[in-house]
Amino acid sequence: MKKLLVYVAAIVMVIVSTGLAIAAGELNGTYISKSNKNEYIAFTPDGKFFLKQQNAPGNTEKPYITVEGTYSVAKDTVTLVLPDGAEADGKIQGDVFIDNERKQWVKQGSQPKGDQGIKLRHQSGNL
Repeated sequence: MKKLLVYVAAIVMVIVSTGLAIAAGELNGTYISKSNKNEYIAFTPDGKFFLKQQNAPGNTEKPYITVEGTYSVAKDTVTLVLPDGAEADGKIQGDVFIDNERKQWVKQGSQPKGDQGIKLRHQSGNL
């Protein structure tokens, strides 16, 4: 009986840990910043990313910067590798990428769970 319980527990742990992992293919797509709709990060199937982000405040000459690099995925952690070798980690939670500054980026064509359930009211008041 103990062997059976250990076996079942091991299977459950494998299923749970596998469920938390994200495949690189699931990450592919464009994620728009929740705080600035002009900022985005795009992940491609070949392990590359392209980022457009607001530059330092007050830089009117070049208000946005772009960065290209590579990425890797381990479970729910995405590691971005910049051209100079620097790395930054982020997390994936459903269709939301959360960068190392806790900034949220929503996958284009999706809506984060916290924003779902918005009720629309008919103009006449009748439903």
